[in-house]
Amino acid sequence: MKYIIYGGGPTALIPATEDIIHKHGKNIKWIGVDRGAYTLAEAGISMEKAVGDFDSVSPGEWETIKTAVQIPDIYPPEKNETDLELAVAFAEKQKPEQIVIVGGTGGRMDHFLSAVNLMEMSGSSLTIEDKVNRICSLESGLHYVSRSSFPYVSFLPATETVEDLTLKGFRYDLANKTLTKKSTLCISNEWKYTKAEVFFRTGRLLMIESRDMY
Repeated sequence: MKYIIYGGGPTALIPATEDIIHKHGKNIKWIGVDRGAYTLAEAGISMEKAVGDFDSVSPGEWETIKTAVQIPDIYPPEKNETDLELAVAFAEKQKPEQIVIVGGTGGRMDHFLSAVNLMEMSGSSLTIEDKVNRICSLESGLHYVSRSSFPYVSFLPATETVEDLTLKGFRYDLANKTLTKKSTLCISNEWKYTKAEVFFRTGRLLMIESRDMY
């Protein structure tokens, strides 16, 4: 089971709901976050939960949201957690195989960085996706990764250091390198083969797949 957390990020970056279903299959559950809940409801998609203060929707849009979810979780604007954090916390309690955030990469940079922080702290298999990026967090150890439609792949430390990083199967391979938070060594690598390997002994690593928008 997968959870798709659908935010209200700029529509130019959010994949169409039919494309999300085609990619992740029909055995998915949806969580709408604030205005993202209206987009799902308007598309005729039923949600397990809608989370937010919903101050960005009109009364008419709010009525549409209520047709697609039984009990929306309405929170006051003044709270300690972001709407996205509340949605992720709910999804994690269901122990899904994967949580995918869409609509969380564009618009306000503070919201995007907080989404990345959530991914770094999450114990779940959580990814952030849009039309031009996919970000996931890797634990230390050996990972076999498959070439995707994104031509570029970058690696950034999520911890202060990542030790003994080894990359195989990329255009620029690497052997036993220590990365720090300040390093840009592994930006804009590219796939070389259909399969590749990522190994590191300690730390946590962000894997960012991307394409140019132009």
